[in-house]
Amino acid sequence: MVEFILDETGGAGGLLDLNMLVMTGGRERTLREFQGLLADAGFQLCDARPTGAVNTLICAGAV
Repeated sequence: MVEFILDETGGAGGLLDLNMLVMTGGRERTLREFQGLLADAGFQLCDARPTGAVNTLICAGAV
């Protein structure tokens, strides 16, 4: 997946999160939250690689 990862320690990405909530009803997530979603769907997080832009490449595999 290519996703924006919300920073757990600071406020970075807060405005993106608010924009997503208002425009689509969705929200941005932390890496820990992505791990939980993947686990619930039967996948395991393998790697998370920054792309050099605002997005991160999240690699996962079936459990």
